[in-house]
Parts: sequence; structure tokens; C-alpha cells
Amino acid sequence: MKGTAMFEAFFCPKNPTKLWQRAKDLRLNFDLERGSLNGARFGDPLETISFLGPVEELKPLQDREYSYPSLGLSIGCDENTIDSFHIGHYDKFSPLSRPFPGQMRCREQTFDLPQLREQHFVDAFGPPFWRDEDESEFILFYEFPWIEWQVEFGLDGTFNCILVTCKPMLADEGQRSAYGITRPWPPRG
Repeated sequence: MKGTAMFEAFFCPKNPTKLWQRAKDLRLNFDLERGSLNGARFGDPLETISFLGPVEELKPLQDREYSYPSLGLSIGCDENTIDSFHIGHYDKFSPLSRPFPGQMRCREQTFDLPQLREQHFVDAFGPPFWRDEDESEFILFYEFPWIEWQVEFGLDGTFNCILVTCKPMLADEGQRSAYGITRPWPPRG
């Protein structure tokens, strides 16, 4: 072993995507309501996303995050099954970052992510379960029986990213307490 290969063997997490090939003419379609990317859904085996090719960053693998910053996308896995999709417009902390080049659809609507604003989202889906704001962003939390949407916007109202997960953060009483949420859980339909 030489240089990089030796470093990776000892210090980098195992990369199960190393031999995957990115699909030619890849077109990404995310279904927000179903939590699915090109048919890959929550609970599906990791291999279901092999059409994305090898991950572009190794470090997130330590947290079971399969990162594709050039696609504005990462997929979270637990025990080799998909549990979250993170779709971004741009990540200022990743030099490889690009906006998600695909479509996000829900309820027969297609969302133009670079043009998405808070009011447009609220008009489409109603008020969020919770809205959190800090010095740099705000997040709309939408809670459903088996899925959570965290929709993040910059303070200027521009779309940053959306995290769609089958492991709702706000299901945790400690998290709700940290956010100051007093509404009952689980949310009522």
C-alpha cells in the first residue's frame, strides 16, 4: 500500500459505494410526500441508491451519511437501510457543493428549489408544526405520523435545504424541550 491507500485503509470508514457506477444521463426526482428519490425509499437497502455512483466525500460515512455534494444531496442510512434524504440548494462549507439538479414533487406540484420561499411552501402545505429561527436561518418543521420535513431558509428567505427523515427529531422529548415546544406529541392530523 502506498500513501493515500494506506491512509484510507486505517483512518477512513469502509466505503460500500466504491464500486458503484453513476447512471448515465442521471435525472433526479424526489417525491416529498413518499420520501423517495428515483424510487429509493425509507427502509430500502443502501444498494437501492447505487445509481448515484460512489460517494464524493468519505468523512460523512463515519456518520452513515452518503454524501453527493455535486448533486446537492446526501442520504442517511441506519444499519444499511435508508432513513433520510437531505436535498440542498448550496452548502457554503463544501467546496464540491452544487444545487440539487433534479425535481422535487409533492401532491402533483413541482417545486423550483432555487425560487422556493417560505410563503410558497406554507401556501402549499399549511403552517408548520414548529418554526425555529436563529441568527442565520429558520427551519419549518412539518410532522407526519411516519415522516418529518425540516425545511431550512436563510434569513433573506431563500431556500437552503430540506431534510426528509423517517426518524423525526421532534419525536424526542428532549429535542422538543430544547426548542421550547409545548405542543402535544405526536401531532394531531
